Amino acid sequence: MARWRGSAYRVGLQAKDDVWGSDAVALNQAMMLIQAWRLQPRTDTLAAAQALFDHVLGRNPLGQSMVTGFGTKPPPHASNEVAINWNAPLVHVSAALQALTPPAR
Repeated sequence: MARWRGSAYRVGLQAKDDVWGSDAVALNQAMMLIQAWRLQPRTDTLAAAQALFDHVLGRNPLGQSMVTGFGTKPPPHASNEVAINWNAPLVHVSAALQALTPPAR
């Protein structure tokens, strides 16, 4: 949460998180934030998880989606990892955020 609050882009990632499989790193952090929210529901915890999810889908300084086939600037030539262990957190975070986020009024 401190990294999220201190980030100019409101994403709790550090330079050392930019590795092979960094999307999974971001989404695994989002899963942990969702679990933290379940233990102690706080709006900012869910917002931090949403920010990581949004970052992977293209709400980042480059406007680049990290998911093949999604967003206005998806990765070219299916260049992303296709292994299920890298993609499973995307599905979990997507479903959890949809279920836990109250509808807009």
